[in-house]
Amino acid sequence: MLSISVRQFRLACVLALVALILYVLPALGALSSSKGVMTLRMYKFYEALAPAAVLWTYTVIAFALVVVGLAGMLNFWRLSRWCLVGALALAFAARPFLGLVVYSTFEGFFASLFSCVVMWLLTVSFWTPIAKRFGGSKGPMSPDNRLERP
Repeated sequence: MLSISVRQFRLACVLALVALILYVLPALGALSSSKGVMTLRMYKFYEALAPAAVLWTYTVIAFALVVVGLAGMLNFWRLSRWCLVGALALAFAARPFLGLVVYSTFEGFFASLFSCVVMWLLTVSFWTPIAKRFGGSKGPMSPDNRLERP
């Protein structure tokens, strides 16, 4: 079975948090983009099926779940991985209603990096021995939890 150290796991958590911060910076206006990208940004969420209040609520809830999940992963909180699963499920459920989404290449790179690292963290936190650190669970794929064949 894959053996991941606590140091590697925490390093991945920090990498995900840094990627999240770098992904959000242009949306906050902290980093400027070219005139073409700024023009395209005006069409962000164009033809969204959800009203603006729902979009803002989704954004706040998803961001809170991700931050709590990643901070909890650093400290091996019991519910942290479920916060990330909830954020992932919320993102899948909301995607059809968001309309056009415009990203710069900078944002796209860090969004992809963030997504890959979070998926790795979720996989490792459920299906490797490090799952024991999240409340004593052995994980669903451990030998003690597998169904026995007759």
